[in-house]
Amino acid sequence: MGAAPLTVELEKDGALLRLRLSRPKANIVDAAMIAALRAALREHLPGARLRAVLLTAEGPHFSFGASVEEHLPGSCAAMLRELMQTEDAIEGVRAFTEKRRPLWKDR
Repeated sequence: MGAAPLTVELEKDGALLRLRLSRPKANIVDAAMIAALRAALREHLPGARLRAVLLTAEGPHFSFGASVEEHLPGSCAAMLRELMQTEDAIEGVRAFTEKRRPLWKDR
């Protein structure tokens, strides 16, 4: 597959890391996708301003394949688990499922 498997964007002045699976026909979590996810998380998770990570996908399919968390190195998986327990992470998931804009509190 020629195109990059992942699009990485920092939004909200660096508080939101958006990781978009960028294979619209089938967002297969293969070795290339896992390597791209690892690289993005290693680069951005230690950031002092980062408050949330949003994993999205282009096209009609979110993912075919592996569990992302299984393939993260221990330190990244631990940081991701900790990050997902913040108020803003919980609010982000709620807002997504309720199809509304999130109300960020920077906590």
